Amino acid sequence: MKETLALSMFGQKRLTREGGVEIVVKELCTRMAQNGCRVLLCDRNARIARF
Repeated sequence: MKETLALSMFGQKRLTREGGVEIVVKELCTRMAQNGCRVLLCDRNARIARF
């Protein structure tokens, strides 16, 4: 049975694609989720997105 990698990223300004870091983080989360990882992204205002 293949194990699933679970990741959490936090501290981003927003969950949008506005700035350089936000674009990179959103793209990384999307691609890792497409490859079978469970990703949890939390921004500075405690909003959560699951990929």
